[in-house]
Parts: sequence; C-alpha cells; structure tokens
Amino acid sequence: MAIPGISRSANGQAGMTLMPIVLTFVIAGALIGAGMNLVGPMTRRIRTETTRNMLDRASRSVIAWSVSNGRLPTAAEFVVAAGVKDDGWHRRLVYVYDGRLAATASGGLCGRESTGVVANGEADAAFFILSGGEDFTVNTTPGVSGAYTGNAAISSLDLTDVVSLADLHNRAGCFDRTAGRLTLLNNELPDGCSGEAYHGDMFAEGGAPPYTWAATTTPGWMTLTQVGAAFHCSGTPPAPPGTYTVAVTVSDAAAATVQRRFDVTIATCTTGPSPPTKKKDKKDKKDKKDKKDKKDKNTPIIISKYPLTVQRVINQC
Repeated sequence: MAIPGISRSANGQAGMTLMPIVLTFVIAGALIGAGMNLVGPMTRRIRTETTRNMLDRASRSVIAWSVSNGRLPTAAEFVVAAGVKDDGWHRRLVYVYDGRLAATASGGLCGRESTGVVANGEADAAFFILSGGEDFTVNTTPGVSGAYTGNAAISSLDLTDVVSLADLHNRAGCFDRTAGRLTLLNNELPDGCSGEAYHGDMFAEGGAPPYTWAATTTPGWMTLTQVGAAFHCSGTPPAPPGTYTVAVTVSDAAAATVQRRFDVTIATCTTGPSPPTKKKDKKDKKDKKDKKDKKDKNTPIIISKYPLTVQRVINQC
C-alpha cells in the first residue's frame, strides 16, 4: 500500500530538480532572441557604413581616372575607373553622369562651365553614384547607369554620393592650366615697324569648340579677323612710333570666356640694301691651297735620333 506522504515528497523533489534546467533554457532562449535582435541592426549598420565608404572611394577613383584621361568615364568604363562594381549587399552600383563631360570634343573634364544634370534641385551636378541600400531597391530616378540630362530625383532611401561640377573642377585642378580648359595660348603679340605691314595671330585650345573671338580694344590702324579657330591681326602702323593696346576675348560653345590684353610696340625701322657678300670662286680656293703648301715647305722637319719619332718644329720667322 502506498504511503501518500512519502509519494508527495518524492514528486516535489523531482519538480525542484527540473526547475534549474527549465530556467536555463528559458534564459538561453531569451539571450538568443535578444542577440538576434542586436545582430540584425548591427549587420545593417556595418553594411551601410561599408557602402558609404565604398561610394566615396569610387568617386575619388572616378575623378583620378578623369584627370588622367581628360574626361569622365562612360558607363561601360565605370567599373575599371571606380575599381568596384557592387555595394555592401552585392548589388550593382548605379553611375549617372553628364554625357558631355565624358567626351573631350564637347569640353571633357575641365572645358565646361555648366552641366545638364540637376540633382534634387541643385544645378550643375557632374555625376553621382548610388546604391539601393538595405531594401535592395533603387528608388532614385534615373535608376540605371548611363549619361543623363534632366532633373534627377534622388531618394533618401538610397545611399548616394553626388559630385557637383564645381567640386569636380576643384578636385581635378581645373582652375589651374589643366589640359582641357579653355586657354588663350598667346602671352604676347609681335612688335612692328611704322609704315610696314603688320601681321600677328592669336590661338586658343581646350574648352568646347567652336570658338568665338571678339576685340574690345584695338588701335585704329589694326584689323582683327577670325580665321578658323585663330584670330588674325593685320594693318600698317603709321608714324610716329609708340605702344598700342590690343584687348580680346575668346569664348567657346559652353559659354566659357577668356580675356587677354597685349601691348604692341611699333618702332621706326630703317631698311636698306643688304651688305655685299664675297663670292668664293675657284681662284680663291687655289690661292688658299698655294699659301698652305708654301707654309708647309717653310716649316723645317727635324728627325730625332730615335728612328720611329718624327718631330715638326714650327717656324718662328
């Protein structure tokens, strides 16, 4: 016959023995759940920060490539220029740019003063690189790589690095005499003589051809004419001599303008017949040869006691 008191005591001890095990599993489950809640956001933050750094490095690499090549890379050249193609979620980066900056014939890297890309209301964007972010969706318009003209609606849900034209020019050194920027090549014009025909030319390079020349200050005797890409000066300066000022501007198709001022000195120049030149004939050559032979005959030769040495003594008379 079972003893009720003893049975109840044994069951109670068994329950107390299982309690620590149950509590251990409950605590472990809670910790695992809390850890999962922490790991998820932490992983997203790490990938977001990694992608932001990746976009910054890609922009720097694109600018470095552009300095070497005088233009922005095209969409087909982006991966090579940027050195990266995917974001932190292994999704392809999107590269959008002004197509005129990717062609040297239309201005290239430093030849333009404006672009056709507006990024969220900010005019003159050169290019931008973006990632769809953690939702794996590109919400920006345009959402594919390529040349673009218009208003780009950049979404705050995407990770984006926008480079303006001014920032591009500054980081690429375009405000110095960098290749591709509109430049007037002449530092001076030739001087001339009063009463004689005067000619001079001015040349430009870089920017976005064709060029348009204009004269703002010229002397009355000088005529300036655009001949192709050059600006030709001509005329006949009168007496008296003096110094005249010539000021010009040259503009390109991108509205870039360069101004330059020159001082042209006009002097009184004397001209006359050239001095006579002596014509050498066969008789002159023969006389020189006879004189040389006579000199050699008058120079005594002394042979020393050493059989292999011949000494020539110069006649001092």
